[in-house]
Amino acid sequence: MQRLYWWVVLQWVVGVALSAPCAQRCDCLPKLLIVNCSSRQLSSVPAGVPDNTLSLNLTTFVGLLSHCNLSAAPYSPLHHLVYLRYLDLSYNPITIILSNLLGDLLRLQELHLVGTGLLRIEPGAFRNLAFFRFLDVSENRLVTLEESAFHSVAALEVLGLDGNPLACDCRLLWAMRRRPWLRFKGRSPTCATPVQVQGRTFADFTEAEIPRLFTCRQARILTRKPQDVRTDEGHTVLFFCAADGDPAPSIIWLNPKRSVLTGSGRIRTLANGTLEVRYAQVQDSGYYLCIASNAAGNDSVSVSLRVRGLPGKLNYFSDLVGGYLFFIFEVPNSLILERAVSLHLPPETQCLHGLPD
Repeated sequence: MQRLYWWVVLQWVVGVALSAPCAQRCDCLPKLLIVNCSSRQLSSVPAGVPDNTLSLNLTTFVGLLSHCNLSAAPYSPLHHLVYLRYLDLSYNPITIILSNLLGDLLRLQELHLVGTGLLRIEPGAFRNLAFFRFLDVSENRLVTLEESAFHSVAALEVLGLDGNPLACDCRLLWAMRRRPWLRFKGRSPTCATPVQVQGRTFADFTEAEIPRLFTCRQARILTRKPQDVRTDEGHTVLFFCAADGDPAPSIIWLNPKRSVLTGSGRIRTLANGTLEVRYAQVQDSGYYLCIASNAAGNDSVSVSLRVRGLPGKLNYFSDLVGGYLFFIFEVPNSLILERAVSLHLPPETQCLHGLPD
């Protein structure tokens, strides 16, 4: 009789937990704490998914729909689902899983991303997911899946990785070493590159040959010749930074303040690793750092830029301090005196609040 009482209480609690209206265009199973939004041509996660949902299905099947609309993992709409254990985002056109954005799903155990066209899973993508035990990313376009994507690979029990053009190098060494404890869902993953292992499945490799074949070559910058440029203001300057390695290294540039430069703006990095400084200004002067990196390590080289101001020109650079925009002038003494007099400032003044006439 007591068991029956507690069973009734449990059913009432679970029923109340999801008694609110279900998310629009989804089906809710209150007793099981499951929300099913599959095959609904959704462009975003609908509002109203209950906070204590354990399982959420957002799949869309290409065979049934003319197009799929979830083009990115819905990080923000999911972050409140702290009890979520199962998430299926398969067959949505999701090409990248960004780092540090799924960390609020603390109890997530199982994630399905089958057939999404996935190209990359960033380091830290599954950070904070301490109970993460099942990942299926089969039938995608992944070249690799690095250990750094996980909170801990020790908790991972099942991995679906087949149907991807995998590069079998040091980035997948962790998966090979965990073969005794890791079960591969579906077919055993197959190597697409390098040539010497092309077509071989993970199951084909012996323990003895894994360290010899699953290797990488550290990034190395080839452009070692000193690049010290002296130029007049207004010119465009190029700094070259070519590198090799296996896998192919990525290249970034840091400015003299050691901030990363992007591919846009007056000072930008080009697709081939070259740094372009357009219409060089006096304030662009300094040392720039090129860094080439891959899974095996990194290499760096420094270059120097000195920009001369045009003679007789009022040169200045700006800085925002305490909500005020200051202009720091670098001009000949005669011009400083002339400007100071016109503004009724002391002759030694070189920091003026305002623009020159």
